[in-house]
Amino acid sequence: MGRYWTRRQFVIRAGVAGIVASLAGCNRATPEPVSPTPRPVPTYAPTATLSSTFTDWGWPLPYEKISNASIQKLQSRGWWPLNIGYQTRWSGHNALNAIMESRQLPQQRGVNTTFIPYAEGVGTVQAFVSDYLQVCSLNPTLVAHLVQTGAPIASVMVVTPNLEVASVVPNASPLHQLSQLKGTGSAIGLVNSSLADAYFVVAAKINSLSLGHDFYFTSLTLKEETTLPSNVAAVVPHEPLVSAIVELERTGRIIDLVFPYMFSHGYLVMRRELLDETPDVVQALVDSYVEAGLFIRLQPSATAADLAKQPDLLTYPQSFLLEQIVTYNTLYKPTAIYPFIDFWSIEDASVSAILASAGIIPGPVDIPAWQSALIPEFVENTFARLGWKVPTRPPWLPDNWSGKVGQPPYPPYLNVTTLKQPQTWPEPGDVLRPWKFAGTTYYP
Repeated sequence: MGRYWTRRQFVIRAGVAGIVASLAGCNRATPEPVSPTPRPVPTYAPTATLSSTFTDWGWPLPYEKISNASIQKLQSRGWWPLNIGYQTRWSGHNALNAIMESRQLPQQRGVNTTFIPYAEGVGTVQAFVSDYLQVCSLNPTLVAHLVQTGAPIASVMVVTPNLEVASVVPNASPLHQLSQLKGTGSAIGLVNSSLADAYFVVAAKINSLSLGHDFYFTSLTLKEETTLPSNVAAVVPHEPLVSAIVELERTGRIIDLVFPYMFSHGYLVMRRELLDETPDVVQALVDSYVEAGLFIRLQPSATAADLAKQPDLLTYPQSFLLEQIVTYNTLYKPTAIYPFIDFWSIEDASVSAILASAGIIPGPVDIPAWQSALIPEFVENTFARLGWKVPTRPPWLPDNWSGKVGQPPYPPYLNVTTLKQPQTWPEPGDVLRPWKFAGTTYYP
């Protein structure tokens, strides 16, 4: 059993003040090298239940309940209900949380939860570090901050792989490509410590642009990004804001996209104590996220109706939310959430090295450190319960892909710009035993 961290120890270890300062662009000192925490392998194994009864959206019944002992453990920590943080304006991710909450999927498994919305990642990580949240989704830049400080966290699932991030300029802007920033000293507006600055510093390196000379960053909120303020040459939003600016408001246009430079994504992050002391709770939550994804595939319109109730999304037409759901919850095979250790540790180490060289994070996070933070066993257990085969390769990489992970620019791969319809699921070899979805049974 792993060591329990008190709230005070967690706050001190993660260094709230240091994290917040570095997120604001301060505290550039490089820390002493720290050996990564050895990667623990969970010993929990869920009950093997071969079910012939499924929900309409493909979840095997009955639901597996967590133990009374785990409930008592969480109550003793003050983690009952569990607080789960999510960002309302993060396409794909927001729909998963909305369905988990509205359909009470954790409660079906005996887990009492409260879902807490946040506007941006910095607020989410502050709540997580302070112990107000026990579970949340974060981008790799924020996860890198936590890994560097030795905070007791685990990333158990990938969230929205290849979410679109873009450089957007006003329609009348003279800019048409990033290389035109050379020598201009232009301001680029974005949300600090987000997918945006990770993408932009990698893109800048590839395009031979220098931070502090050819461009500099101006911190904006997500709401400010949508206004395309006149004091910046471009903004760098992610979805749904990219489409909101370009397609709904039609006030801006895209001059560059994330895809050649990095594989954008987020992680479902949990405190290590949950894995060490209540692994059945972690399993129940991972199962709930995967089940939510299946429900969304069957009922995207009902999901859009749920999502439209979110205060931050009230201004978006429901048809627009439906388009985002179809794009970011159904485009890839549902196994795309699997945390491929060899793939993601190399990608995230490469990006973190560039972030560190640009002064965005205090220092790089190497491959072993990322490997220790990624825990795929719970997703593997979920796939086993569903009768799905654990994939050996990310579904967005074509068989003949000539790129090498960690060495951008990347040749084309499958994403929102190249996939015109959702990938077929399941294909032959995707299931290991009969699985039923929407009234159709699929066989190995």
